[in-house]
Amino acid sequence: MISMSCAARSPTPLPEAVIQVRLTAPRAQATLVPACTSDEPMVELPASLQCGRESIAVCRLSVPLKVTSCSSTPIVVERAELRQGGEMVVRWDFDPVALPHGQSITRDLGLWREGSAKLVVRYRAADDSVRELSREVAVTHPERKRRLEECGACSGDWGVHGLSGVESCNCRTKDAGQECRDGRECEGECLYDHGEEVQAASRSCSGGRCTIQLRMTRLVGRCAPFRTTFGCHSYLPDGEGERAPHIGAARVPHVCVD
Repeated sequence: MISMSCAARSPTPLPEAVIQVRLTAPRAQATLVPACTSDEPMVELPASLQCGRESIAVCRLSVPLKVTSCSSTPIVVERAELRQGGEMVVRWDFDPVALPHGQSITRDLGLWREGSAKLVVRYRAADDSVRELSREVAVTHPERKRRLEECGACSGDWGVHGLSGVESCNCRTKDAGQECRDGRECEGECLYDHGEEVQAASRSCSGGRCTIQLRMTRLVGRCAPFRTTFGCHSYLPDGEGERAPHIGAARVPHVCVD
């Protein structure tokens, strides 16, 4: 008879892990997340974010935030704030629900400006003390940066022009200050400068007959320093140089650009 004996093997210990439960999901899904390193909550936030390319006027971002409890006793996450330039730009007040060890809450916080942002998470610890944790996130706007570089290349003026409330570039012209007699002669507009007399007014009589000669003028302008001239101003329209001289004092077109 052959007898065999087997020694029972103890199971191999698994690495320590924290169980994450999304409280906001209709059905909580438990997944493994990195182990806690202290009793402080784990605050997970992207280190950098980029604004979209659809607009340079507004940087609409959704900042994903996850806070995981690492304390052996439940904590209460009360508030999350995003601050830029020392000012609070968004605040989220959480429902006062106790968060046990290993469980997480997630929220998407909105952000509308580029630049460095500071996230501050306020929570109540097991000893009932109120504590704060902060994280930094860098928000960049590649499209705005690209347009700023283009504006520098044309020696333009970057800023809010007129009443639009939107930043844009107004490029400088290469022919600024040059004399012009037609709107098509300039990169920007031909701004009215003065009227040039091409025929003086006169009257002559002979043999009982008198001849009257009317004063005739042409419009003369200077090329504008920028591609777009904002505000109210007088200008020479396209085709002005092909027109016949004006009789008497010329009526100069006037426009307001906002």
